[in-house]
Amino acid sequence: MPKMTKDDDPEAYIEAFERHALMTGLDKRFWASQLGALVVGKAQAAYQALSRDDALDYEHMKEAILYRLEINPEHYRCQFQAKKGPEAKQPRVLLQLLQDLLDKWKIQNQEGWLGEIEASKGSADETDGVDLSDLTSSLLFREAQEEDPEIGALREQAQDYRCLNAMAVFDAFPMPHVAELIERIGDARYISTLDLAKGYWQIPVAKRSRLKTAFGTPWGLYEFVRMPFGLHGAATMFQRLMDQILAGHAEYAAAYIHDIIIYTRTWEQHKSTLWAILTELRRTGLTANPQKCALAQKETKYLGFLVGRCMIKPLTDKVETIRNFTVPQD
Repeated sequence: MPKMTKDDDPEAYIEAFERHALMTGLDKRFWASQLGALVVGKAQAAYQALSRDDALDYEHMKEAILYRLEINPEHYRCQFQAKKGPEAKQPRVLLQLLQDLLDKWKIQNQEGWLGEIEASKGSADETDGVDLSDLTSSLLFREAQEEDPEIGALREQAQDYRCLNAMAVFDAFPMPHVAELIERIGDARYISTLDLAKGYWQIPVAKRSRLKTAFGTPWGLYEFVRMPFGLHGAATMFQRLMDQILAGHAEYAAAYIHDIIIYTRTWEQHKSTLWAILTELRRTGLTANPQKCALAQKETKYLGFLVGRCMIKPLTDKVETIRNFTVPQD
């Protein structure tokens, strides 16, 4: 179970801890000491303020932490009264948004990213002894940052995999350092960047693990056939794959997850190198998004920097954001 951070929702974290403790078979006598070592901030202060006997009683400890964080019926009453509905979201608008999402799901299903879970699935044998009700994740929506050429600007769906992540084994595969990747470009005269289309969805999920990605929708229960966003091992899994693909081209190519950069000093070398990398991608069944690729550039954007012409500098819009930041008044 990863240690709590200041950005975690305390109540959700405690719920995830309890699920993790149940799934791992942790003796309830040790729940209090285990949770006490994981919480931070006010929750940690509440735990440390307990007497020795109270600190061993998990239910008493949980109650003390929630009380210290003001998470109680009065807290929920105030939240409920202060809650406001989304602006300009009339019933017809909400109905259209749901219809748009349904259309998007249909397109994804046609491309083989999702699988509908049948009523007969979900036995303990298929999920390593874990009941499906403990694995089913919530479905969330957010504003799309860009338009899909097939279905336009819609809400993007995401899954809340916090409980699943708490039970999963952490993948410690080392991620590359952005500064080191940028430095490797050096005095390259020709630079190409490739963005792999639809990111993690190009990686298949093992059949025996698909049920663990289950999530509920208004149209039924689904599982991912392709690797979804939100799993804490997704980035390292993708990085491991890219490192294996580019192992023979490390002198002139690198990748940060799904962003590949190719850099050479001569045009002839660049053509042969680009062809070799594209051949490797085709061999492994990976595809790039042409709209996000830049080929044979003198300088280009990569990982938040403008690189090329023997220069490395931050992007102008990022610098402007810092320059225009409001000066604190207190």
